[in-house]
Amino acid sequence: MKKIFGLIIILTIVISGGALYWESTESAKDKLPESYKIMDTLEEQGVFALPLKFTSIEGKAYDIKDFKDKIIIISFWATWCTPCVDEFPSLIKLLDAYPEKVVLLALSHDDEVMDVRKFIEAFDGYRQNMIVTLDKDKSISKSFGVNTLPEGYIFDSQGKLVKKIIGIQDWATDAAIEFFGQL
Repeated sequence: MKKIFGLIIILTIVISGGALYWESTESAKDKLPESYKIMDTLEEQGVFALPLKFTSIEGKAYDIKDFKDKIIIISFWATWCTPCVDEFPSLIKLLDAYPEKVVLLALSHDDEVMDVRKFIEAFDGYRQNMIVTLDKDKSISKSFGVNTLPEGYIFDSQGKLVKKIIGIQDWATDAAIEFFGQL
């Protein structure tokens, strides 16, 4: 009898907890951080639905919509980030493999433009399909919910999120080159 009574109490607690959770989820969604809302937009509507505008370190203004019909890699990185430095040569190889098809939007967490310029020059300079910008105030990074560097997002030519990558990635493997060739 004690076992049945204990089981009834546990079952009552579980059901009550589930009901409270169910009731609170709708109001909790309204209180989500902006980064969660952006991820919903990315997954449902794609990157072109975002009001994403930025200026390159060369002073040229861009809108994400400027890259329609291109595969877009948005990479959050920094020159002082060892995994970012290790990853960068493979990104360059990928860009060189698909100069007309793939564009890299490299959003640096560095504070100084000169640091970024020196870094890029160490890799034989800019590519036509590489846009580098500073995210000094981290506003774009925060809106994407970036907590780790490097972090990357791959979008197909229609702007749909294909993959989110946290941490270092070898972008120049045969499999990676083939993956981008099929997008």
